[in-house]
Amino acid sequence: MKHNHKLSKISKKSSHRILMFRNMINSLIKYETIKTTLVKAKALRRLIEPIITKGKKNTLSNIRYIFNKLRNRINTKKIFKILSPFYNKRNGGYIKILKLGYRKNDNAHIALIKFTDR
Repeated sequence: MKHNHKLSKISKKSSHRILMFRNMINSLIKYETIKTTLVKAKALRRLIEPIITKGKKNTLSNIRYIFNKLRNRINTKKIFKILSPFYNKRNGGYIKILKLGYRKNDNAHIALIKFTDR
């Protein structure tokens, strides 16, 4: 049974996976759209939506929590100043995943992940 297996391992070691998703989250916040594989995009959605939800309340504990996840001061400020106030009335669904087709060399599913209504 797949109890408590929320995040796909994506055939990576845990340290590599954590850093890869941290970099992807920072890139998504910085550029507001990134192109990646479909499996990584679906896993990234589960990680970034709680960060935006926590950014709606500007408390010291939430600032520390988000900085601990991102390790980037500029993106942490962008979440609290720009992104979270924009989605303040929305209860979820901050991310949109658009399928783009297949990658040429290894035939992997490619997706565009971006913030909704931006």
